[in-house]
Amino acid sequence: MSPTSKSHNSFPEESFSPAGAFLLRPMIQEIVQRITTECAENKGRRSPLVLIDVERGHTINADTGAVRRILDLLIREAVESSIDSTEKGSTPALREVVITSVRTDRSVEIEIADSGERLSETVGLPTAAAESMVGRLGGTMRVYCCPEGGTAVTFSLPRRHGASGDLRRAA
Repeated sequence: MSPTSKSHNSFPEESFSPAGAFLLRPMIQEIVQRITTECAENKGRRSPLVLIDVERGHTINADTGAVRRILDLLIREAVESSIDSTEKGSTPALREVVITSVRTDRSVEIEIADSGERLSETVGLPTAAAESMVGRLGGTMRVYCCPEGGTAVTFSLPRRHGASGDLRRAA
């Protein structure tokens, strides 16, 4: 089955593996490739420029399938928002989605920002679903309306779950 023939709710079977450390960048690259191809075909328009600024060594130790679903929802919403606003003929003419990550001592923070149009201060169903999943993984999520237009969604996930320092020691 080609990547373009999958529905947006289907994921490769390995994405449903239990928690374990995995590299973030290859997952994001695969999702971006699939989504931009699907969205361009479905909308009959060129996909926005998608820039991935994620360090090659960034890893996340969490449920791979859940992280894949979160990224899929948020990247798809950003790409579709940028395509939709291009169809309306609004400015700027260059539409883009920028995906970045930052690693701290305690978490990995991922931001997905688009240059699409924000119709209101409320979040859509995909963003709300992603926020719920992020919370279940012990993370947090924020949504911002960018001053220059578009939306930025930033979520952080803990780098470690149940570290050995969290265990009680016998007296």
